This record gives sequence, structure tokens and C-alpha cells, in this order.
Amino acid sequence: MEKSCSNSFVTYKRRYLNLLLLCLNLIITYFQQTIYTSIANVTTEYYHVNYIHVNLTGLSWDITSILFYYIFGKFVEKFGLETSMVVSAFINALSASFKCIAVKRNLFWLLLTCQFICAAVNKLFVLSMSVMATTWFKSNEFALAVGICEAAIAIGITISFLFPGLDKPPTPPCLAEQRRANVKRQSIRKLLKNKNFVLLVACIGLVDGIYAAINYTLNQSVLSQFANGNDVVSIAGVINSLSSIPGSIFAGILLKKCSKFKLLHIFYSVFLTFSTALYILSLWLQFALLLYLSSVFLGLSAIGTMVLIYDYVVEVTYPYPESVSFGVLFTFMYAPTLLSAPLITLLIPKYGAVIANSVNLVFGFLSIFLAIFVSEDLRRKKANEEAAQSPEQIIELMEVKN
Repeated sequence: MEKSCSNSFVTYKRRYLNLLLLCLNLIITYFQQTIYTSIANVTTEYYHVNYIHVNLTGLSWDITSILFYYIFGKFVEKFGLETSMVVSAFINALSASFKCIAVKRNLFWLLLTCQFICAAVNKLFVLSMSVMATTWFKSNEFALAVGICEAAIAIGITISFLFPGLDKPPTPPCLAEQRRANVKRQSIRKLLKNKNFVLLVACIGLVDGIYAAINYTLNQSVLSQFANGNDVVSIAGVINSLSSIPGSIFAGILLKKCSKFKLLHIFYSVFLTFSTALYILSLWLQFALLLYLSSVFLGLSAIGTMVLIYDYVVEVTYPYPESVSFGVLFTFMYAPTLLSAPLITLLIPKYGAVIANSVNLVFGFLSIFLAIFVSEDLRRKKANEEAAQSPEQIIELMEVKN
């Protein structure tokens, strides 16, 4: 047990075990997301389908996001972390078992159905990231906790290219979480009128649109440009995913050190756009080493940007319930990917990989433009600073709670 803010607020060492359990589940589920797109040329030949069909196995994560994130956000809010993770783990294991039957070449429909089921219940794990980070970890540990979860996701994706009690702890980790528990339920309209929240949703949607589209179409793009494409795809895919591990953790550490949300957000957006331009240049020059370098930069910048935005969202929407705010965030976050990935897939055979991937570059410049207009409204941080200045508020709030 670690004391935080005052004797009334503590953090528990078992939060790391809870985080480990969540990370293991994220690794398993995200391995399934990209396993078929990472070998898209093999999948198309084996099942006698085209690239659009194969990319649907990855896009299933994005399609189900629009349909289920808000609903599952309410589910997590009502039933808690433990129930949500158990339900998700069970259904994922069941649908993954049915995939073993879909090895016959005429059963791609069954494979795709199971993929959509896995993708849908995966939302419970992703929503658990933000809820666990806010209820179990200190305010300045949020980005680091989410960064570790993002690293677990990256590990799951990398593999595809080659439970103590989980609900709220006995006491909150800081005053901000104590206050959140005492705030009356707020209308979702208030959340949607929050300018910073809307801008951040748009920003993270563009970031995911770039990163996911590049991952989904990597096989198709590289094979259309490189003679030894299969080896290049494998190496670039692994490098991309592995580099996102330190990228997610480093972003959390950096934010914990300096807390300059807006500055870091703009920097990472510029870094991502530069990485995207480097990726397109490597395709044009057919230069494998440059492709590998751009893969490193994409992993570092894209996931790092997402981690920053996750933390930013908690700040600007406080004290709105994070399970619901993130449910709304994830509902709209994947819409740009549903545009960019199929569009690039269709453009590559007609205009080539270089022109097709320019869609990602447009997304990059838009993300920089929108990041400039996000103001640094650190509501959760202010709540904790007020507590430090007025210790009597803690006693008052504890009395209200009791």
C-alpha cells in the first residue's frame, strides 16, 4: 500500500497485477486482429478471396467500434472491471475456438464471423484500460499505465507478424477520483458540447486512420513495389509493432515528467506526419532500409500520440465517467479508418502504392491542424492541486462519502 495525497488516499501494489492481467488479455486479442492481414497474400490465395475481404478481418475491429463502444462503456460502468473482463475473455476464447474449424477453404465466412465477435467483445478490454488507470493509479501515472497497455497491444500485433478483484479499490488513489464518485450523473450532451473532447476525438481518429491503414495495407503496398516483398513485409511489420512498445511507454514517461499536453500533442502529430511522408518516400524509392526506418518512426509516433490523447481526454472531460467518455471516443475514433483503409486498398491496383498512401499524408496534416486548436484544460490535475492547497476539503469529502 502506497500513501497518496493524504492518509485518506492510497494506491495498492496489487494494481500492477491487475494491469498485468489486462495486458495479457490485450496481447491475445490483438494478435487475432492482424494475423490475417499480415499475410494477406497467403490468405487471399488460400480462401480464394480478394484483399478487400481479407482487410475486413482487420477492419472488423473498427466497424464494431462504431456499433459497440458506447454500449459496452455503459456495461463497464454498471458491472465493473472484473465482470467485463471475464465476459470478454470467455467469449473471445469461444470464438477463437470456432476459428479452428474454419481451416477449410470454403469457410471464410465462419472465420470472418468469429473475427467480428472477437472484435466486438474486445471493446470491454480496451475500455478497461482507462477505467483501471483512473481507479487504481495516481493521476500522474495514468499515461504510463495506459502506455503499458498499448505496449501489450503492440506485442500482440508483433506476434501476428512473425484475476484478484478488479473493481474499485477500497479507497481512491487521489482526491480527483474521490470527487468523481460524488458528482451527479451528467448528460451526454454536455460531453458532446465539450470542444476539446470533440477535437481530440477527431485527432485520434486521424492518427488511427493512418496507423491502421498502413498496417492493413502493408502487405499489398510492399508487394506492389518490392521484388522481395514477402521478406520486406515481415521485417517492416515486426519493426513497426516492436517500436510502438517503447513509443507508448516513453510517451507516458515524458508526459509524467513535463505535463505539457498541448506542446507534446503537436510535436507527436508533426512526428507522425513526417514518419508517414518517409514511409511513402520509401515506397517510391523502393528502398527497404528507409522503409524499416519509417516503420520505427511510425511505431514510436502513432502509439505515442494515442497515449497522450487518452490522458488528455481524461483531463478535459473530468469529472464525466471515463467508461462512458471513452466509449464515445472509441465509437467515433475508428470512422476515419473505415474510410482510409478500403480507399487505399482500392487505389493501389489503379494508381500504385505511392499515390494511394498519400491519403495518410492528408490525414497527418489534418491532425496537426486540429491539435493546434485544443486548449490545455487540465481539470483533473486542477482538482488534485486544489486538494493539496486545501487539505480540509479531503476531510469534508470523506464525510460526504460516509
